[in-house]
Amino acid sequence: MFQTPTSAEDERRIRSLGWLLVDSSMRSELLVEANTLMRGFLLRRQIEAVKSTFQLVPMDTISVLSEQWEARTGLTDLPPEVQSSVHEYGCVKAYLDASDVFNDWFTRFHHSKPKKTAIQQPQRDLMRQNAHLSFTENLLKEQQNKQHQAEMQRWKSAVESLTQVAVDKLYNVLLFPDGGWMVDTNQLQDQE
Repeated sequence: MFQTPTSAEDERRIRSLGWLLVDSSMRSELLVEANTLMRGFLLRRQIEAVKSTFQLVPMDTISVLSEQWEARTGLTDLPPEVQSSVHEYGCVKAYLDASDVFNDWFTRFHHSKPKKTAIQQPQRDLMRQNAHLSFTENLLKEQQNKQHQAEMQRWKSAVESLTQVAVDKLYNVLLFPDGGWMVDTNQLQDQE
């Protein structure tokens, strides 16, 4: 997939989110701003910029938001605008997971297939000179064939395993819960 490189301006915008990490009460705003940046990067196919932004958001952000909201209001359900940000953040995570697994599968499938090795030419010439060594040449070929078949079986097994993981991750994007991938949950609630 074609990807647009991250510019210096994009990196500066990503680093600026660090200011929202200074105070944990700013986590909600951090999530909103990070989502906004990631959405724009996704639209411009800047996957590395999306990953950098995603990694900047602490993993405990959602639990911190829940704890802060419950401490402030006594309610366990986040307000709709925060819940919408959490939903979008989960959508981006699902996309990044699927993208990474697909890239692993693609690389394994297209670039790591075992190649059949031939007997080295100098050995072959030496063996042809000595007719009684043709048995050795045949034995060597047989061993190489068995080794290649074993490597192919390992490769097929790894590709099949990665294929299943990639399919599962892609389905996670396609069948994202609560309305679908990148669907605004606030709009869904308004329609009901």
